[in-house]
Amino acid sequence: MQMYRHEKEKGKTMNYILIFDVIMAAVGIYFGIAAIQMKRSGEISNLIASQEEIKRCKHKEAFVQNVSPKLLIFAGIAIALGIASFVNDLRCNNGTAYYALRAVFLLNCSFLIAQIRKERRGCF
Repeated sequence: MQMYRHEKEKGKTMNYILIFDVIMAAVGIYFGIAAIQMKRSGEISNLIASQEEIKRCKHKEAFVQNVSPKLLIFAGIAIALGIASFVNDLRCNNGTAYYALRAVFLLNCSFLIAQIRKERRGCF
């Protein structure tokens, strides 16, 4: 009886993990769209700064030029990690890959935050 209940709980946990994988890829898609819109319009996205900060920006064009490629790189890595993690969790269920993919995602987020802060210092 306990084993059946454990298997049922394991299935529920797996669904939550798959949802996180989809969220990782969705974050990548969202940031990619924001980067493309920034590059096309030349305007800073609300994703990066608030309206008050955008108004105070001294070098909008330079900021957009410097940040949009970094957002695109982040987006590509996040999408790839989300897909790889989804496939791993659905097919392989490799525990080492599970933790490694999430660690790379967090490092990717940390890198993006550091790069945006660096660019914001020069603009705002």
